Amino acid sequence: MSPLVPRPLRPEELPLYEKLGRRLFPDADWKAGIKRVSRLLARWPDGLQTVWYDDQIVGYMGLWPLSAEAASNLESGKLTDNGIDADTMPHALQGRIQNWIMTVIAVAIQAEPLRREAIQSLLAFLESVRRRNAPTRIYAHAKTTDGHRFCARTGFHFLFPHVPQLCVLDGDQ
Repeated sequence: MSPLVPRPLRPEELPLYEKLGRRLFPDADWKAGIKRVSRLLARWPDGLQTVWYDDQIVGYMGLWPLSAEAASNLESGKLTDNGIDADTMPHALQGRIQNWIMTVIAVAIQAEPLRREAIQSLLAFLESVRRRNAPTRIYAHAKTTDGHRFCARTGFHFLFPHVPQLCVLDGDQ
């Protein structure tokens, strides 16, 4: 058995990401989604952190930089994670970035402890981004009860009365 290997998705691996995404989210509009992800990756190549097992993607996280305007629009409810695209990123993408959005975290492994290990490796990546860019805010939408529980367990807080499903992981409160 080979170990889990976390790393950013390479552009040529996009079809493997799409294949797993279609399996995990069969009702999603992948034609439009994959175009959006391709444009996001063109601007921010580290935006999809993946977890590999036996040369297959078994999990991934979308984590994208946000402009201050996009973050404000998230907090007011004018923007949801479905509206995140390359235009919502800051113009300058070098140096410290203060706002991020986690658009998805998905793991296709059912067997414990591998499932837990895959999730922990993705959350470790999230924490490394937070520390490297501190102070920072990482936003996420929790649209389901499971999403609310997951966000609460991982340290996210629900802070926005106008958008009750929007949570944030604050860097240095």
